Parts: sequence; structure tokens; C-alpha cells
Amino acid sequence: SFICECNSGYQLNDDLMTCSDINECNNNSTCDHICINTIGSTNGSYICECKTGYQLNDDLMTCSDFDECADGIGCYSRYLFPFGDENEDISSGLTNDGSISIQLNTDFVFHSTNYRRVFINNNGVLSFNSSFRDYTPDSFPISTALIAPFWTDLISYSDSNVWRRVTTNNETIQRVSEDVASAFPELTSFLATEVLIVTW
Repeated sequence: SFICECNSGYQLNDDLMTCSDINECNNNSTCDHICINTIGSTNGSYICECKTGYQLNDDLMTCSDFDECADGIGCYSRYLFPFGDENEDISSGLTNDGSISIQLNTDFVFHSTNYRRVFINNNGVLSFNSSFRDYTPDSFPISTALIAPFWTDLISYSDSNVWRRVTTNNETIQRVSEDVASAFPELTSFLATEVLIVTW
């Protein structure tokens, strides 16, 4: 008589003669992020891949965050927050030089003044008390209280969006608090309670 056996990565079928590939990816613990079953390969195996921003570890299964800033290239990913529908953002198709008003749940202290309302302006400026339509940057100091992360003559098209969200997400709160403490050493005990994220 005889006995049939299968190569690694394959299993013996009910006929006890033929072999079928084992899909290791059906096991959710096989790969950290993405599992690709290598159907038809000689060893009937699988490979693991990582999501964008991560790299595969030496065990070829788990993923670790990739430090884009290590080589001085792509450091924007450290300072920009993810945005869009998948991050529960609200999109606003602002017209040229338009603005929207956002009511905050907590006071925002800016130059010793407390604000509960902020205007998101299409020109890349956050203003308080009123909208701000000027699109040509002026030198500081100026009389109007502004935060100007992206002050420019931004032209809106039909599919243009300004994304925004007010969040108390713990991970975001922690990251913002650390960023503030890093930029202002005298505020090492600073802890954010609410964060407004705007992406032009």
C-alpha cells in the first residue's frame, strides 16, 4: 500500500491522494495588518504586509510604526492630523473669501482673552468674534486676533472642501498636549480638553 502526504502549507483532501492549499490568512492572528495567501506557490505559504506608515518587523508578521522623520523626509506626517470622512470630519465647500462659524464647548484663551466662537475662513485663517475676508497676508502685529496657519489667496472650486472636527478623542488630546509642551517648555503640564482640527 501507500500513504500520501502534502508539502508544508497544504492539506490532504478527503480522497487521501490530492492536496489543497491552506489559507493561513483565515486565521486573524497570522499577520499584524495585511495577510496575502500565496496560492499556487510551491510551499503554499503566505506573506504579510503593513499599512502605509508602518514597516514589517524581522518576524515578517508584525508591523511597527515607521519614523518618517528619521531621514528628514516626510516629516509633515508628524505634524498634520488625518482628515476626511473616515475621521468623522465635517466638510464645508466654502466660497472664495467665505467663512463658517464654530461654537466651542470650552473657552479658548488667546492673548488673555477667552473665546467660545471661532470663524474658519477660506483664506486659511482662524479669526474670533467676526469673519476675516482679507486674503493678502499682513505683517504682525495687526489689530485683529488671528491664527494664520495657511493665510493665502485660496481659490475654491466646485469640489473644494475645508475639513473640520471638534474632538475630545483621548489619543488626539494626548498628542496635542505633547506638541504644546514640546513647543513651549514652560507649559509642560498643559493638558488639552478639546481640539479643533481644520484642514484646508
